[in-house]
Amino acid sequence: MSIKVANVICPKCGISTQNDKGFCPCCGTFLIKDFNSELYSGYEKVMKRMIANAKRIPHKKVKHSTIISDVVAHIEDLDAVCRIPFLYEHFKGEVTRDTSSLISKYLNSEFQVAFVGTIKTGKSTLINALLGADYASVAVTPETAVLTKFKYSDSDYVKLKFYSHDEWDKLWQSRTDDCDTFTEEYNELNAEDIKNRWLGQADKVIRITDGYNGIKKELSKWSSSKSPEHYFVREITVGISNIPKYFPKNVVIVDTPGLSDPVQYRSQISYDYIRRANAVFVCIEAKKIQREEIATLSSVFTNIGSKNTDCVHVIATHWDQLNNPQHDWALNQDFMSKKLGGRIYFGSYDVAKQNIIHSSAYIYNLISRYLDGQLNMDSPEADRIELQNLFNFAKNIERVSDPIFAPTPEFKELVDKFKNKDQDLFNRLRESTNVDYIRKNILYEIIACKSFGFIEQQAVSDLETLSRQISRINNDVVIKPLLSKRSLLMNDFNISVLKEQKEQLSRSKQDCEKLYNQLNKYHSSVNKKTEDLIKKLDKAGRK
Repeated sequence: MSIKVANVICPKCGISTQNDKGFCPCCGTFLIKDFNSELYSGYEKVMKRMIANAKRIPHKKVKHSTIISDVVAHIEDLDAVCRIPFLYEHFKGEVTRDTSSLISKYLNSEFQVAFVGTIKTGKSTLINALLGADYASVAVTPETAVLTKFKYSDSDYVKLKFYSHDEWDKLWQSRTDDCDTFTEEYNELNAEDIKNRWLGQADKVIRITDGYNGIKKELSKWSSSKSPEHYFVREITVGISNIPKYFPKNVVIVDTPGLSDPVQYRSQISYDYIRRANAVFVCIEAKKIQREEIATLSSVFTNIGSKNTDCVHVIATHWDQLNNPQHDWALNQDFMSKKLGGRIYFGSYDVAKQNIIHSSAYIYNLISRYLDGQLNMDSPEADRIELQNLFNFAKNIERVSDPIFAPTPEFKELVDKFKNKDQDLFNRLRESTNVDYIRKNILYEIIACKSFGFIEQQAVSDLETLSRQISRINNDVVIKPLLSKRSLLMNDFNISVLKEQKEQLSRSKQDCEKLYNQLNKYHSSVNKKTEDLIKKLDKAGRK
């Protein structure tokens, strides 16, 4: 028979919780009433409540890492101690924010990968290829002005964070001389009319019930450059339930504002995120590897903080636009590996060459659309152009030349395979784009598996730092004052009085011992006289 646990109402915030919990899960107010505080000293009450809160805190498990699970349990214990009422006044603020932030961070245990680059370098196209659908906008005009996170979720949703009034003032003041287009579009969309409606608003979570189409609709409203609302959104998180098989579920892909955004505040958001992300993918154009791209890479390495440079991957996008993709890329990769093999970058030529790879997400997406029947010769003109682009790419990869006067056997064979959607042909085309390699080998094997140890090390380090911080505050503001009061209490006694009392007790003891000895002597004397009298009586009776 199960025992029914009653609920109690927190006197501070009014939240209902079970009465076997040590503290309110919402505000941390201490709820145990099973002892009389008058029976305990201040020091005993502190220790009793620390133990009670730690015993009753419900620990949450992290399935994929026992190390992180243990770290979270310890942080939850520390958080419970910090929220004891008479301790909370000393720990509230920075410490309790740290405990809450770390618990949330490591319960999610997400590996965040920032995709950065200058405007229109193909970041969003590559992200869409990795996610298996066109979630991120790839319009011809620059679109990514809002930091957008894509992650796996059991259900689809879009979560919005808005700028505060102070943040918006800083953003507006950070406009450079090149931001005329930004200001013109802002005015054309009458964004000023709705500014106060969204600035400073609480986070907004929109549940999506119609899958991909619903997500696209919400993203179009909140991130598109054609929508006035997008100006006031600071960050978007997109939860997606339908993610490709090889996409690791603990990886979060982050599409950042362009590093060359004319509004410096938005560019700074990207640079700040580079320091916070677990890995950074820098997208540059394969056909434009010049001084500007090297400068962009330098700024990224300057901002990665304490992270190992192995966490940086350079993705040369639009590889298919090279005149001879395979030959030209080999030269470009060698050039970049030499430039980025120095100590302040990858540290060696070999590491640089391993971490500098090409991709053609545009072609990869075209292949998917063609094989799914979305591209054919009966399509509108724009689609026919894309179909021609895909076929030209196939010619380059298969090394087949256009016939000048009459079709060559190789060209005719390629046409037949292309029309028949030959599996071997399109497997080779897909492999050459490197998108599957990025998803399977980099995102999954290198980042999600091998580099996840970095998060575990970071979790242990954060726990040690937090423990030292709490221990220091606890000793300074709780334990030392209690011990000091104990010492003051002892000082209230007159030491001479204690000595006199001790001497009196000693004299009394001596007196008691003398009296005891005298009584023993008297008792022995009486016993002897009694025995003598009995002997005399016995002798008289015999006569």
